[in-house]
Amino acid sequence: MDNFSIKKFHDLLKYLDKYWIHLIKNSINSSKRIEEIEDEKENIFLPYDYVVPGGVFDMMFYWDSFFIIVGLQHNPEFHYLIKNITDNCLYMVDNFGRVLNCNKKECATRSQLPYLTSMINIVYDIYSDDKWLDSAYKLALKEYKEYWCSGVHLLNNGLSRFYEDSGDNYITRNSEVSWDTSPRYDDDDTVDLAPIDLNSNLFLYEIHFSEYFSKIGNMKSALEFKKKAEKRKGLIDEFLWSEEDGLFYDFNFSTIEQKKIKSLASHIPMWVGLVNIEKARKIVTNLNLFEYDFGLSTCNQDYGFSDRQWNYPFGWAPLHWMVFKGLKKYDFTEEAFRIAFKWLNLNLKIFEETHAMWEKYDVVNGIIRETTSGYLTQKGFGWTNGVFIDLFREISNKFR
Repeated sequence: MDNFSIKKFHDLLKYLDKYWIHLIKNSINSSKRIEEIEDEKENIFLPYDYVVPGGVFDMMFYWDSFFIIVGLQHNPEFHYLIKNITDNCLYMVDNFGRVLNCNKKECATRSQLPYLTSMINIVYDIYSDDKWLDSAYKLALKEYKEYWCSGVHLLNNGLSRFYEDSGDNYITRNSEVSWDTSPRYDDDDTVDLAPIDLNSNLFLYEIHFSEYFSKIGNMKSALEFKKKAEKRKGLIDEFLWSEEDGLFYDFNFSTIEQKKIKSLASHIPMWVGLVNIEKARKIVTNLNLFEYDFGLSTCNQDYGFSDRQWNYPFGWAPLHWMVFKGLKKYDFTEEAFRIAFKWLNLNLKIFEETHAMWEKYDVVNGIIRETTSGYLTQKGFGWTNGVFIDLFREISNKFR
């Protein structure tokens, strides 16, 4: 930690703990029942207060919420918000059949990358409420079975895809895929792809379902989901893994070929524990494709799309978090902590320059940078704050 100022990091941590209050939304005062909404931009009612990303984003987003939660778990004062956010997600599944992309009416036709079972497990670790756990997993099963693993979201071979319910491929590419926007997805191929991150997350769901059913003594269902996870793993290995490149890619079932965009999505199978050690070593060998002085670039190059923000040279908090956790899971601890140091140092550097945390960063040059189109990089920022707190705690524990 030679290039760390412990005091400065602690000051920033105190700032972040105080900053959460600016991101908490009162559910009753900031939203309406969907049948009462005339303006598509208005917020849909949620029963509990929640945390927003910040900046122009004054609503609760699905996958943002998970990475906000990983930071909130370190402060008992905010544990109630973790349960609130998760209960809001469960409410959406119960009422809309999915966790909405966000709680605006215009987002009610789609979801985002699913993290519900991981959120449920964090709540249970805090509150140990078995009755709540049973009801939560019942709704998580509904999301899994009825949204992600049936109908338009299910490909013929059993893998899942993104697909906006209205059939608007542009919205799917710019919203439900969650990487908005990325060279991984184009208007003419998004719904033909089996994405590596979506299917990795669903593999983790299947593992969590198997563990839950085992916990409650339903060994038949536990075995059923263990087999589902094994089947999905086999399909991912068959179609999405490139032995030659040592990376995972999204697979296009229309062209019957991998879409060879090299990205950090390739590391998500390590976070969920899907790969064997041989594949993990190959993925880690390729870490240099993405690693720069200030962290990890989402893609290894811009692929000709300077207007797409989930791309080179941008780094994002959730990807750094999943890469770190995956490296650590497979005992690549030197690489894991090196990446964490770079990311936290960049966050601190930009905070000292701007007095703010940001949605994303240019990890090649260590600056705030904009794409050539779309909205400006936003201040706040929920998941950057959450990931910063969690990674710093990991480092603190290592060096105690």
